[in-house]
Amino acid sequence: MVNNATALSREQMVELAKKYFRLVDGEEGSLIDMFTTDCRVFFPKYGTARGPQELAELASGLLKTQKFFRHDFDSMVFTVEGDRLAVEGLVAGESADGRSWPAHPRNEGRYCNVFEFSGGLISRLHIYEDPDFLTEDTARLLWD
Repeated sequence: MVNNATALSREQMVELAKKYFRLVDGEEGSLIDMFTTDCRVFFPKYGTARGPQELAELASGLLKTQKFFRHDFDSMVFTVEGDRLAVEGLVAGESADGRSWPAHPRNEGRYCNVFEFSGGLISRLHIYEDPDFLTEDTARLLWD
C-alpha cells in the first residue's frame, strides 16, 4: 500500500469501486490491499477505522454476523466529482445464522458509499447503510 497523487479517470474510479464490491461479495483477493496505509473508513455503529489494522477489525466484526453480501451491480449509480466517487445501490445478504435480508418492506437494502482515491487506491470510504440488516430494531420503525 502506497500513497501518491496520480489522478484517476472516472472509468478507473468506477472500476476500482466495482472491484471493491466484488471483493466484499466474496471474490478472491485482498480487500485491504485496495486501501492506502493512512485510509479512513466510516461505518455506522463502528465509527471511523484508521489504517489497515482497524479496517481489518471492522471487516472482521461484520463477517462474524454475516455469511455473505451480494451487491446488485445493475442498480449502481455512480456520481463523480474530482477524486470522489459516490455509489448508490442495493445490497442483500445472509446472516451468520442463515436469515436472508433485506426481509422487511421498510429495509430495501439501500446504501451509498462515498470513495476518495489517492494513487490508484482508496484513501477514504464512508459507508452509509443501515447496519440493522435484519430489521430487528422494530421499535424505531415509526411508520408501521
